[in-house]
Amino acid sequence: MLHLETLQETVVDCIIQQNVMTITVETDFELQAAIDPLVPALKEAVKETGFSLSGVTAKKRRPKDQSALVEEFIEKDGGRKVDVKI
Repeated sequence: MLHLETLQETVVDCIIQQNVMTITVETDFELQAAIDPLVPALKEAVKETGFSLSGVTAKKRRPKDQSALVEEFIEKDGGRKVDVKI
């Protein structure tokens, strides 16, 4: 989690499978309209590195009580790496 001055708590999730990248940005703000104009330039920059960008999605963060539940689950799991989808 990033703590940015303007966006405050921000999560950037980057998934790469078979050289295809998907980026999700989670904040407390609606950012999709601000991100959309930047995607073509980002796709070109990513392409130059040998990858392709399938998309960039902005999502509003879930309420903190759900975040606490996920963190509690991970702590009880002993810190092993797991994928959790809600």
